[in-house]
Parts: sequence; structure tokens; C-alpha cells
Amino acid sequence: MKVAATRFDVRRYGGRVESHVHGHHQIVLPLGDGAQSRLDMEIGGAVDGVGGTRAAAVPSGRTHAFQATGSAPLKSPFLVVDLPAGPGLGPMDDRRFWSLAAEAPFVDFDPALAGLTHFIAANVGQVGFRGLRAEVAGGMIVEALARGAGLPVEPVARPL
Repeated sequence: MKVAATRFDVRRYGGRVESHVHGHHQIVLPLGDGAQSRLDMEIGGAVDGVGGTRAAAVPSGRTHAFQATGSAPLKSPFLVVDLPAGPGLGPMDDRRFWSLAAEAPFVDFDPALAGLTHFIAANVGQVGFRGLRAEVAGGMIVEALARGAGLPVEPVARPL
């Protein structure tokens, strides 16, 4: 499956191991404090967990497996960002970032990003949180994770 536009979803994962691949990029960010559960993931042979200030970036076409662990697996929510893969998508298809994510898919992020992710999660169901708003928010998340990965981020000139 490929996505044509950036979309957000709040998900809770169970304790069963699941695995799949898709034709779009995906970012998984923690929304809880990680005290009750974390999401253990394997992405292209790299194994780590999503929780606290640690996110996962899954490049398109990359098989990944995941399982919630902890004292209450289905309680902690995660923000899942599906991003289209393809040329001309600006910061959302930053080839440097996705090339790095193919080798090192787990990224620490600045705790300030948690504020944005919580805002997005609270507004995911809103009809107006699509289109340009979703594109801008997705670009901001990719930019924040690129900085966390140590990549220099250059502003993208784009008319609104």
C-alpha cells in the first residue's frame, strides 16, 4: 500500500509480534511516558524500542516487526505518521534522512517534539487536520528527527 498524502493515526499495539512492509515511509512516536509499555521493533535487522524520547523511522519498502511490551501493552498510545515516498515532497522525502534511517532507524528526539506530537494526536480526528496542515506537521516531524540524527537541516523555500 502507498499513501498519496501525509496522514496521522493514534494506535495502541498488543503483545503479539506482527510484521509487514508498505510502500510509504512511516514514523512511530511515543505519546505515553513509557512507564506502562514500549513498542519493541525490528527494522531491517536493527532492534530497539520506541518510548520516552526515542522514535522509529521506517523507510518505504522496509520490512519491520513490532510488539508492545511492558506491564500494560495496550494502554500506551503511539502516534504513527504515514508519509508518501517519492520525488518532490520536500523535507518529507529528505533522501539523506531516509538513507540514514535505512541504516539507523531509531532516533532520539528533543523532548520539545513531544508537545507537537501530543497536539497532533489530540487533533487527528478533526476534519481540518489534513492537506496542508498534515503536510507541514509531517515535515516538521521529519526535520526534528533529522536534527536528532545529526543531519544539518536546510530550510525549504516553498510557497504556500
